[in-house]
Amino acid sequence: MVVNLQQCNIGNEGKEVMHDVHMQIMQGEFCYLTGRSGTGKSTLLKTLYGEYPLVSGSADVVGFDLAALTKDRIPDLRRKIGMVFQDFRLFPSWTVKRNLTFILEATDWKDKTKALNRVDEVLASVGLSAMIDRKAFSLSGGEQQRLCIARAILNTPELIIADEPTGNLDPQSSDEVFQLFQQINQEFGTATIFATHDSRLINDYPARVIDCVDGGLIEK
Repeated sequence: MVVNLQQCNIGNEGKEVMHDVHMQIMQGEFCYLTGRSGTGKSTLLKTLYGEYPLVSGSADVVGFDLAALTKDRIPDLRRKIGMVFQDFRLFPSWTVKRNLTFILEATDWKDKTKALNRVDEVLASVGLSAMIDRKAFSLSGGEQQRLCIARAILNTPELIIADEPTGNLDPQSSDEVFQLFQQINQEFGTATIFATHDSRLINDYPARVIDCVDGGLIEK
């Protein structure tokens, strides 16, 4: 099991946002996380990757006990989680290659040859091999999100957390990016939590749906 939350209370800045949360995500599972703005989706996701501390309850995420998670262990947790956001969070003036090698350097890849080979591998998997020397700002929105996905899978994570990753994309680009998430999920068995407001995606690509409602989670 990649995520196991039992009787969790979740919040931020001293304010409880969700209560008595139960959530289980199995290895290789793909699920949507839905809910109106303010219902706790982002707070829940930020708790899963250590941005916010767990208020109370039992929570195991990729083998880490969130109730006992200390600040110095947060980088270790995040090495096992790939994160993709709506706003890209790239270094726009850096090349595609540099945006990726930076992450590998930050996660202690010492062998430069292996690091460059890994960059080539992930760019091929997201269809960006030909753009390795392009500056990030010169890519289209869909291409930038593909780069973000490449960045997220560099360290072969057990879990990908995607927070509204298609929110700034047109429908065609949204479909292409979503299909890439599905491909990674199916080929590599990477569990994926895909937060979205896009009901069209959910209708066109059915999967398990977990909905944030009234401070809790329900299955739809």
